[in-house]
Amino acid sequence: MSDYSDDEETEESASLLPTKERPHSRLTTRATSPFVNYVSVPVTPRQTPTNQVLSNGYEQIGNDDTDTSSIPSTESSAGFSFFALPRKQKAILASVCMADFLSYLCLSLLAPFFPQEAADKGVNDTISGWIFGVFALSQVVFSPLFGKLLPYVGIKFMYLSGLFLSGGCTLLFGAMAFVPVDNGPLTFVVLCFLLRIFLSVGCTALNTSCFTLCAKEFPDYIATVFIMFQPSNNRVSIRKDRVFRDRSHPLDIYDDAELIRRYRMPRHCILDLIDTLSTDLEPPTMRSHSIPASLQIFAALRYYATGSFQQVIGDISGLSQPSVSRIIQKTSKILSQRANDCIKFPTTPAAQLAVKQGFSSEFNMPNTLGCVDGTLIAIKPPTEREDAYVCRKGYHAINVQGVCDNRKILTNIIVQWPGSTHDAYIWGNSRLREWLEGQPYIGHLLGDQAYPLKQYLMTPLRNPHTQADRAFNAAHKKARQRTEDTFGRWKSRWMCIHKYGGPLTVALPTAVDVITSTAVLHNICEEQGVPVEVLQEGDDIDDRVDNVVQDQSGQQIRAMIIRDRF
Repeated sequence: MSDYSDDEETEESASLLPTKERPHSRLTTRATSPFVNYVSVPVTPRQTPTNQVLSNGYEQIGNDDTDTSSIPSTESSAGFSFFALPRKQKAILASVCMADFLSYLCLSLLAPFFPQEAADKGVNDTISGWIFGVFALSQVVFSPLFGKLLPYVGIKFMYLSGLFLSGGCTLLFGAMAFVPVDNGPLTFVVLCFLLRIFLSVGCTALNTSCFTLCAKEFPDYIATVFIMFQPSNNRVSIRKDRVFRDRSHPLDIYDDAELIRRYRMPRHCILDLIDTLSTDLEPPTMRSHSIPASLQIFAALRYYATGSFQQVIGDISGLSQPSVSRIIQKTSKILSQRANDCIKFPTTPAAQLAVKQGFSSEFNMPNTLGCVDGTLIAIKPPTEREDAYVCRKGYHAINVQGVCDNRKILTNIIVQWPGSTHDAYIWGNSRLREWLEGQPYIGHLLGDQAYPLKQYLMTPLRNPHTQADRAFNAAHKKARQRTEDTFGRWKSRWMCIHKYGGPLTVALPTAVDVITSTAVLHNICEEQGVPVEVLQEGDDIDDRVDNVVQDQSGQQIRAMIIRDRF
């Protein structure tokens, strides 16, 4: 309750124009939007005369001794009514609400169509995500600047400038579909970034002027007015109704060439994968609108193929970001559990003979069961033992040991050791080494000088002296190149584990499952002859420490190979 008398003062907003001195400035009103800098709005005292219409819409009648106990307090939102406002204030409030709505619309307008359009122009999902994010980043940068400039340029100028700039950029962005990409998507990407930045500048100016205008026009109801046009996530938490989106099935839209480009697998491989995993992926629920196993697999494949932001994948697939995260985790877990069905070392005589014949005919290396090497896959810094995962190249990684055959198919893989672990240590603690060591001589693997020379593991000569020695080293290197080719195809097909795809941003256990899952999918693609464009990482420099272990039986077998073949 408020009692009005001759000596009582109420507050009214004053001009925002800069002055050297503002007497009676006792209160300041501040805008609370995250997009606006705090702007001081000085106020000056005024007397409430008799028979004056108060700011809450009530009229005080009579002399100063009139009982005003029935008049609502000017500090309460209970007395605020849009319909009781003067026409000017109604127009201002409606304009501010519309401008705020359009600002948020500009932020989210791209999601339904831009990722697909950018992909058609050769822009990867990571760049698309940055085009989305530069809008909010620019708002953070320009908000404090506009807050300081506002008293000098005026509310009206900033409001109109922001309105025209944001509207013009929105219209121009619609014309980006006509930008030619014959010489690559660089021009398209640069123009997209520039337009999104200028659009953000316009929206920031618009928001800053709107919040300040509200503080000036509605000094007694600032909080109430701000709530009217703030997004719902700034209000009291209310349970939202579930939104069931239209999820178009990629198999109904794309041919095999497009499916391989987007998901790295042709139609028949994807259908086989859906048939294999559907039992484990289908949710045990009778509720409608659950995510089908097929769309879960497509979302996971898109992540493996691009390493893109989960939000962008969700926008393309019609899924929320949390749903995409759960799908990646679940699908990777299921695929990694099936690794033994797809990643098999040749243990039978027939399988071993096929691999040996392949290496012998291609590289003149007899009795070869495969090639072994390690490769680094970048991950985000783990929460435990963070220093152990820093590899020799200076970033956090998992050192993955892989064995491949002559067909570039992975026959053994170990995904568990931190990036700082030496290749020889991983090999020495592997089950494959134990198995080979427990067998009579059935053949050998090829490895570089980081590995010890054993009868089941051939390494090159450290100091070749004869022409035959040099010929053996050359053939050994050429055959061992098969591991680098395999790793290159594996990583290029599934960019989430490639250097250019950025580090895996999932938790460490999920990262292990993702790496194993992509190895499984790589073998499926190689067995089906699915093409892939290899993108070399370019930094696999052989800077590892040589292993000095030279087993006598290994030396004898190597000498026999050199004598018989070279």
